[in-house]
Amino acid sequence: MNLTVQDLVTRVRDVLADTGDRWSDDRLIRLIDEAQKNICRRLNPLRNTVTIVVSPSQNTYTLPSNTKSVSGVLYNDNKLTQISNNEEGLENLKGLPIYFTTNKLERGLLKIIPTPVFVENDPFDLTKANTLTLYYIKNPETLTSLTDELELEDLYMTTLKHYIVGNLLREDTDAQNRAFGNEELSLYESELRQLTVETEKDFNSNPTYETKYWRV
Repeated sequence: MNLTVQDLVTRVRDVLADTGDRWSDDRLIRLIDEAQKNICRRLNPLRNTVTIVVSPSQNTYTLPSNTKSVSGVLYNDNKLTQISNNEEGLENLKGLPIYFTTNKLERGLLKIIPTPVFVENDPFDLTKANTLTLYYIKNPETLTSLTDELELEDLYMTTLKHYIVGNLLREDTDAQNRAFGNEELSLYESELRQLTVETEKDFNSNPTYETKYWRV
């Protein structure tokens, strides 16, 4: 079970010696949500996979609503190559899919090329399942209550605290507190750089929504 928003609120209040009279729960919830999204935007730590059933003669499929970027696609366990969607004549190709494409004009959609052709009730195809396995970087859900669970693991807890404490102190009118806030945000940036190195050790990808060119 992941830490909840309440867990982080308690830790932040401990650091600031705040019993709840300075910053409301609502303010802390919004800032925790902002911190988690900021980290996810910059480090892409949330990874997910989903299986999509392929239909005969259908080449376009809807990505999960929380998709940030696609990092890989398998068709019946065969890796597809990402290509540009700007090449002419691709829409007319039919056969075994070997490519996939996504683009900004059709945000939220994935195309496989060539368009798959098979008989829906063919026993041989059923043993193959005719599926797409999608690997993608996901966006975190919006945090709205103290009972919500954070999607980031404990590894990011210190980084989250630096972001939240730093921004809260920078709101203060006291010059010394604002200076402390800047120090906390500097620590946040330092933690992000270290986390970038650590997270890249187990995940090497180029999660882009579109490829500018392709070669075969």
